[in-house]
Amino acid sequence: MRRILAAALLALAVLAVWQQAASAHPLGNFTVNHYSRIEVAPDGVRLRYVLDLAEIPTLQELSAAGLDQSTSVEAVRGRLLGPKGASLAAGAKLRVAGRDTPWTLVSATLDLLPGQAGLSTLRVVLDLSSPE
Repeated sequence: MRRILAAALLALAVLAVWQQAASAHPLGNFTVNHYSRIEVAPDGVRLRYVLDLAEIPTLQELSAAGLDQSTSVEAVRGRLLGPKGASLAAGAKLRVAGRDTPWTLVSATLDLLPGQAGLSTLRVVLDLSSPE
């Protein structure tokens, strides 16, 4: 019994010391992830929308806007956040009692995050609200 316990403890110690680094987005360099959280409250509806682009879709977005990997984060925000935020917000439809209800943009952020092979990934976060 002592040998089994000692072997189990040794195995746990080896696992604790020998760790692998986790990848930022384990699904691949072509991944596009969407996340929406809707909160319904007595004073209205709130929506948090997150768009995460892996390295290749980020390169495509930058290229379409005439930018590249060497462009500063501030310049990317200035060029992409307004149009991308407006496009994503326009796609978020809310119907209350059979009629379209408009969203109000509360906040919008755009970040370039380190990815694989020295490339960046792109994350856009929108917070929208509606009084209905």
